[in-house]
Amino acid sequence: MRRLLTALARLAVGVPFIVLGSNLVRRPDPLAPVVERSGLPLPVDARTAVLVNGAAMMAGGAAVATGLAPRVGALTVAAMLGPTTYAGHPFWKREDPVKRMIARNELLKNVALAGGLIAVAALEHRASRR
Repeated sequence: MRRLLTALARLAVGVPFIVLGSNLVRRPDPLAPVVERSGLPLPVDARTAVLVNGAAMMAGGAAVATGLAPRVGALTVAAMLGPTTYAGHPFWKREDPVKRMIARNELLKNVALAGGLIAVAALEHRASRR
């Protein structure tokens, strides 16, 4: 039963990032201006940053979902969520109260996802030490 639950948890955590990442890789242009406006220091242009972010999310999500390298995959995606969340959901910049609330909720969802990814990494580390 534990193996089944672990497999289901990995799929539930990994698959959304495969889908979200593939969307970024296929269509980076709509998000490039958002990244540019964020003020994040980037070593590459905004479009390339979106592509790299999407590819990392796809690879990390696949690593988690398949169980081939779940710890590395989970930590990779968790690391990508920081700048993604900062650029995409800056609720502190929103004047409209409804838009502010929506952006804050999206930020909090990403914090929860990062927590789940970190938990996957911690549990995988514990399991590999047995």
